[in-house]
Amino acid sequence: HSHPPRRHSGYRGVQRWATATKADQANDYSVCTTWLVRGSHAWLLDLFRAKLEYPELRKRIEIEARRHEVSEVLVEEAGSGVALVQDLKRSTRLCVIGVTPRDDKETRLLAVTPQIEGGRVSLPSDAAWLAEFQREMVLFPNGKHDDQVDSVTQFLTWMDRPRFASGTIPFQL
Repeated sequence: HSHPPRRHSGYRGVQRWATATKADQANDYSVCTTWLVRGSHAWLLDLFRAKLEYPELRKRIEIEARRHEVSEVLVEEAGSGVALVQDLKRSTRLCVIGVTPRDDKETRLLAVTPQIEGGRVSLPSDAAWLAEFQREMVLFPNGKHDDQVDSVTQFLTWMDRPRFASGTIPFQL
């Protein structure tokens, strides 16, 4: 747990959305984790979690991106996310990056565990959402939901990818 540094040059704000396909009780939540990144360290600044239908989800992505002044918005290109990425790229000024996860959720968590254990990820000490977030992380993969875990692991996988000179090279997580 630590307080994030003040934003200045060299720091980037990034959001990672794990979107649910339906908003009913049986389905997962849509989750947005907001990160401040510098080099190989990431501070989790905020977490938004709700069950939203497509129109509300699309609006919420714009609201959260503006609220946190992020430079990149990562959205999973699977299910409803495919249309969402296309829609946001076409109708907003956001830097939306579609990402396609590979491997299962447990494998993805194992792959980023060294980043977490190595102290490269910092959490706030007093956020209202922190207890539920920690509960889901500890119970995974046996908890009722795994959407927060998914957003975190996919963000950390993206953060650790090789940096390409061209932003046009597609990549998979």
